[in-house]
Amino acid sequence: MQALLQPNETDMAFDEHASAIEAAARSVSDDSLEAAVLRNLDRYFENLQGTQPHPLHPMVIAAVEKPLLMYAMKYTAHNKCEAAKLLGINRNTLHKKLKMYDLM
Repeated sequence: MQALLQPNETDMAFDEHASAIEAAARSVSDDSLEAAVLRNLDRYFENLQGTQPHPLHPMVIAAVEKPLLMYAMKYTAHNKCEAAKLLGINRNTLHKKLKMYDLM
């Protein structure tokens, strides 16, 4: 029974990782994009209440990429060539992403 109370390597690695995340959150300014992502990830995990999380990478990329595309298109008055230059991507890639997020 005593062995169950001892922290295992996974628990210790998780604690170290959590500490690194907290340190990263403190190192960025409160109004930065990084701080907003970290705050929202904290909120996401708090709201899980023990349920299994969704894969994080596609969820976060979609949450950031769609408004980024919307902003670039608005900023360039819906000029795809200019928006692609602003974003640093190929015009065909922009077209594909706009279609994927139903922004066309």
